[in-house]
Amino acid sequence: MLGMGGGLVYDRDGKTPLAVGNIVQYINVGKNATPDPPGAGGSVSGDDILLLTERVGADNVWLVFEEKQGFFFNGITGKIKADGGAVNMYVRAWNTDEILPGAYYGDSQLVTPESSSIIVPLPNDVGLASFSTDKIFK
Repeated sequence: MLGMGGGLVYDRDGKTPLAVGNIVQYINVGKNATPDPPGAGGSVSGDDILLLTERVGADNVWLVFEEKQGFFFNGITGKIKADGGAVNMYVRAWNTDEILPGAYYGDSQLVTPESSSIIVPLPNDVGLASFSTDKIFK
């Protein structure tokens, strides 16, 4: 999954790309199919499941997005589908490198990744539309 496909992840002003090193969480939305708000310390809550925590400017697949503001590209391996059904996941980005009250976060749209038959188990590239960290964490 990547922070591309039409966009970047922006700070709360909707114009400034997030700084390299800001936190990015890959989250399975769980059975309720709705992103739940962050819990204590920025953890997931409700039935959401944290799959991976990375950083803006990280690229563990192609390395072309390394150290670029607002971008991230990370492959996820392993079982991410519950009960054999499609999984909706999203990315939660934070405008900080340390989650504290007063930080801002934003959630991407929901996506359903698929496994690539060419390079197993690397998921197909899933592009995300632009989104901003415009919700305050309390």
